[in-house]
Order: sequence, then structure tokens, then C-alpha cells
Amino acid sequence: MYKHIIWDFDGTLFDSYPYMVSSFQRALQDDGIEESYENILDVMKISVTNAINHYKKVHKINNEMIKRFCKYEK
Repeated sequence: MYKHIIWDFDGTLFDSYPYMVSSFQRALQDDGIEESYENILDVMKISVTNAINHYKKVHKINNEMIKRFCKYEK
């Protein structure tokens, strides 16, 4: 009997990066911030948290931007 199951949905069963990156890019654009898809993808491939922390430092994004990102992503 199995005790643990590891399931890697993102990138294995479904490539969600295009949707996550586009949602993040749209939320940034709402604040007048232009970032390339490729730049966002690079930091997001580490993790979404990494992307948020990176753009907090670079562009001083706030919680409203993060909420919009979550809304767009859904």
C-alpha cells in the first residue's frame, strides 16, 4: 500500500506558466509597470513567491497588485 503520492501538476500534466505569467504581467500593467514576459517567467520559474518578492524590491509592488494577480490568475 502506498503511503505517499507525489503529484507534479504544473509543468508535468499542465503548463500553467503562460497563464500565471500573463496574469502577473497584466496586474503589473494595471500599475503602469511594463515587464517582458520572459523576465517575469525567469523569476516565476523559481516560484510565484520569488516573483512577488523580486518585484516588491524592483518596483515596490503592493498587496493590491498581488490581489489583482490572484484574481486574474483564477
